[in-house]
Amino acid sequence: MRQLFSQKKEVLWIIAFLLIAFFGAGVLLRHQGMYVSPDETANAFFSETFAATGHVFSFDSLSSTFDDLIHPRSILSKEGRLVPAGFLGLPVLYGWVINMLSTDVLPWITPFIALLAVLAWYAIVRKSFDQTVAFYATLLLALHPAWWYYSARSLMPNVLFTSLLIFACCFLIVRPWREKVTPHLHILRFPFFSTHIFDFFFAGVFLGLCFFVRPSEFIWIAGALGLLALSFRHTWKWKDLVALLFGWILCGFVPLLLFQYWTYGGWFTTGYTLGGNTTSALETVTISLSAWERFSTTPPATWIFPFGIHLWSVATHVWQYGLQLFWWMTVLCLGGFALLFFPRQHRSPERRQRYSTYGLLFLFVGSWLALLYGSWTFYDNPDPTQITIANSYVRYWLPMFVLSTPLAALFIDWFARHANTGWLKKATVVFFLTVCFFLNVYTVFFRGDDGLFRVASTWREDAEVREYVLGITDSESVIVVDRADKIFFPYRHVIYPLRSDTTYDLLPRLILHSSVYYYGITLPQEDVDYLNTRKLKEYGLQIEQVETFYEESLYHFYSL
Repeated sequence: MRQLFSQKKEVLWIIAFLLIAFFGAGVLLRHQGMYVSPDETANAFFSETFAATGHVFSFDSLSSTFDDLIHPRSILSKEGRLVPAGFLGLPVLYGWVINMLSTDVLPWITPFIALLAVLAWYAIVRKSFDQTVAFYATLLLALHPAWWYYSARSLMPNVLFTSLLIFACCFLIVRPWREKVTPHLHILRFPFFSTHIFDFFFAGVFLGLCFFVRPSEFIWIAGALGLLALSFRHTWKWKDLVALLFGWILCGFVPLLLFQYWTYGGWFTTGYTLGGNTTSALETVTISLSAWERFSTTPPATWIFPFGIHLWSVATHVWQYGLQLFWWMTVLCLGGFALLFFPRQHRSPERRQRYSTYGLLFLFVGSWLALLYGSWTFYDNPDPTQITIANSYVRYWLPMFVLSTPLAALFIDWFARHANTGWLKKATVVFFLTVCFFLNVYTVFFRGDDGLFRVASTWREDAEVREYVLGITDSESVIVVDRADKIFFPYRHVIYPLRSDTTYDLLPRLILHSSVYYYGITLPQEDVDYLNTRKLKEYGLQIEQVETFYEESLYHFYSL
């Protein structure tokens, strides 16, 4: 079919969508130092720590004094050393960037990388499908709700991870070094390999960085790479795979082991296996074995699927978050998936193979991620009945949403092709893209309490609270919190939660050393009376209200 839009117009449309996505993320990025989750707060803290010190840890003498209990969620304390409870890749990479540039760029790194990844995705889809499908898929990805939302949530690792994966696929499929660089370097001669092997080396580099950012995704990436290798078995040589493996080891495996050793004291120890009295906002750490000990003492299925396989949970979560949440994309994607296999009679054998490979890849990645993460129940929202874009399934399934965009684009292209006139064809495309655009904007910015505008409004309130509390507390104060650690850390010491015997047992000792406060949902008077007449009285303590902020209050502990 003849191109509906000139190449110049396509470029302008892509630029426009990318700029909307980039600056739309600025709704949150203007509020520097405020983050939605403790995971993001921890990543920001350790990125800045790495930029300043070259280490992904920080010493806190107060936590060392009080049994390593003084720390927020998503951060561990071992002998006073604060370390990430998650993976190290993002803090190291972003810390290196802000060390080279400025701390001010920290919240903008992910949106910028996401922008580049969308352009790389255009090149991949153009190579795998055609220019028209690539154009539509690029627009759909640039403003896909999941992609856009977590680009704005810029200290979460998922967009970074998926972007690095896209860059790796670009080198493997598009082969830019062979197509663009090698023809201009014909004077270079290497005795054992040709220059186009650098495509595989750089693919390995980006796969290694993926592994560094989220090593837990290694198995399904290896499986997807195996499918690609099978599809390209006639063109990929063993030297190519050696170059890919070398890049992965150099930029993934080696840095991961080194930083885990420097940070946690063990080559195979991660924040998730270090143990300790900590709970990430999204994932629970309940074991104290090293990763290697865990691997050697548990069945392979448990290592591959740490949450188990619970098919009813998988079906429920896939329906809620994979299909229903972005229903308009689901409809387009299902139509496009059918078109991968039907009709086939007018396609060349090469195109049929490409389409079949893509369909199998989509099924494999989608099924694996659905089984892996759909089997678990994440409690991101205080109200577990809420199905929102901020729930963890959306970000964990981000690769699946990216893979769905060419399928949606294929359906739009097929539908437009059956219109009678050129004008009607264009109107059909514009209609689909416009509907998607407004539904995406509504979902990202306005839908529920997790929409970006609502989050930005909450941040303004939290910033006012933080400014006031910091003004009336000294720098060595300790604030007991339930979910407000992301507001006060790292400006004040924090401990969580209030309703814990461990916290109650610590308070009498802690209050002799520092001023201790509690910040949380305003307590009913009967709860305050219970604490003062029974629970706290047993420890020789009392609590008094200092100030109320909206639905929350600051309280002060004092000795009898």
